[in-house]
Amino acid sequence: MELVKNPDILKTVSSKIAKEGISGCCLVGFAAETDFLEEYAQNKLKNKNLDYIIGNYVGKNEKGFGEVDTTVFIYSAFGKVAQIGPFSKEVISDKIVEFLKMETSKPFVKF
Repeated sequence: MELVKNPDILKTVSSKIAKEGISGCCLVGFAAETDFLEEYAQNKLKNKNLDYIIGNYVGKNEKGFGEVDTTVFIYSAFGKVAQIGPFSKEVISDKIVEFLKMETSKPFVKF
């Protein structure tokens, strides 16, 4: 079986936004990591030119997959870090949306 690398859709979108000078967008990515969550998430945030990245641990000692409570960390391009959880994934998703609504409604944030 021959494997083909998938395109990086998020990086493509962020590049197009930057290239065309499009404003009013808030780009959010996700990072599920087995190790070094903060480091890897911060790198993805920067390399993909995102406004926010939501990261969580997955693996043997962490509970990122399946029907389990989990914790996520939200890193912003502005240096802010927020922790949400542990909660069910349904509650986590609601809290992520609430957080992003609150953050993006602030007058000093430029998208």
